[in-house]
Amino acid sequence: MKPLRLIPVLLLFLLALTLPLFSQDAASSTINTPYVVDLSEEDSPTPQTDKLPDTFAGIGVSANPQATGTPIAGNALFAKCVNGSSTCSFTFLDIAPDASHPGSVKTSISSGIAQEVLKIGSVPILVVGTGGATLDDDPVVMWSAGAAAPFRLKHSNWWAMPIVRVMQTPGGDGAVQVIPGLMFVNGWGS
Repeated sequence: MKPLRLIPVLLLFLLALTLPLFSQDAASSTINTPYVVDLSEEDSPTPQTDKLPDTFAGIGVSANPQATGTPIAGNALFAKCVNGSSTCSFTFLDIAPDASHPGSVKTSISSGIAQEVLKIGSVPILVVGTGGATLDDDPVVMWSAGAAAPFRLKHSNWWAMPIVRVMQTPGGDGAVQVIPGLMFVNGWGS
């Protein structure tokens, strides 16, 4: 067995090791908890900004302008945030057309961390970083970094999430590409 074939197994093992981060209850969580100061003299409620759900999953598309062949790829995401925090652990799946084998796709899976760094209005800006591997005959270690700006769609639990990533190409040549995308995620939890 090639050593690179063990990378997806090791990534899943590392993801399993992070699960205790999410076992704490909301009362004990003080990491990155927003603090609201009400300076009004009235007892009016303070408007709440949209907060990402504790758990969310979604699908989307991304464009790779530098790709040979079809420049569109599919994406899937599953994320779990630390209760009361703006730090999330997630698994990201990329499914892209394989230019060297028409009619086939290259699949890669990665795990990562997203951290809210600021808010513009009620829209959180997240910095994301991932590490993973392709899931084909010749696995290649991959990484990506970028930013996302999820915003809630009115009167629903759906979020639109524009995302831009700088990603090592799955072809193994080490090239780095800028890949914009749009995901739609649905969340549950507080």
